Amino acid sequence: VLFRSFKTPLTGSYNWDYTIQDNRIKRLYELGKELNWNVEKDIDWDQPLPEKEDNPPAIFWDEYEPYQKLSTEDKFKFLQHRASWSISQFLHGEQGALLVASQLVSCAPTYNAKLYAASQTFDEARHVEAFNKYIQKRVGLSYPIGHGLKSLLEIGRATRLNSSHRCISY
Repeated sequence: VLFRSFKTPLTGSYNWDYTIQDNRIKRLYELGKELNWNVEKDIDWDQPLPEKEDNPPAIFWDEYEPYQKLSTEDKFKFLQHRASWSISQFLHGEQGALLVASQLVSCAPTYNAKLYAASQTFDEARHVEAFNKYIQKRVGLSYPIGHGLKSLLEIGRATRLNSSHRCISY
C-alpha cells in the first residue's frame, strides 16, 4: 500500500495575539531561518561516487556461512539491497516525523510556538526530500516501509489518538 490516510483528533487552537510571548522560541525560529539549507543547492548531487573496491568491505556478515558462499558480485548486490532497505526506512521514518511536526503547528498555543513548529515541519520536509533525492539519484533502489517501522508509527499514532487529545503547552 503506497497511500494510507488516518484521522488526528488533536485539539487545535487559533491565537489572534501576534505579540512575542516567549523570546526563547522567537530566537530559535530566527536562527532556523538563518541556518536553513536547501537540498537542491547545498548538496552536490553530481559529485562522483567513490570507486567501487574489488572486494566488499569487511562486515559482520563475513562470519555468516550463507554470505560466505556468495560470489563477490552477489555480496555487492546483497550489500546494496541492505543499504537500500535501511535508507528507505530512514525516508519512511522522516515522513512520520514530518506528519507529527505538522500536527504540532495546529495545536501550538502561541504565535511564536506556531512559527517554530512550522519551521520544524519545514525541516522534516527537507529530510524527506533529501533522503528521497539520495535514493532516486544515488541508490536507484527503494523499499516499502518495513513492518517494524510501520508498527512503530501506528503505535505512536494510536497512542496520540488514545491520549487526552491535547497538545503541549509552552
